[in-house]
Amino acid sequence: ILRRIWKNLLDHEPVSLDANFIKSGGDSLKAIIFADTLEIELKKFSNFEKFSLNLFIEKLLNENFFTLINFLTNETTENSFHSNKRIKLVDQS
Repeated sequence: ILRRIWKNLLDHEPVSLDANFIKSGGDSLKAIIFADTLEIELKKFSNFEKFSLNLFIEKLLNENFFTLINFLTNETTENSFHSNKRIKLVDQS
């Protein structure tokens, strides 16, 4: 999910786990669009209700791709433990 949204907004995938959204061509408006799109995607999974948009946007603007993965892994683990669906945040391609 993360790579797809990143690519749709910036026209390229993150070059590494150290990739920074702003340094890769993102801005605050694209960060909001990213977070909103991600929230829509995550709501497709049952029992996923809570998602901290503000905290995600802060991390997207100030941290690297690896930090985003860790943040979302923790968020989705806490919020979807009753779900039978697995959330694929990052393709391994």
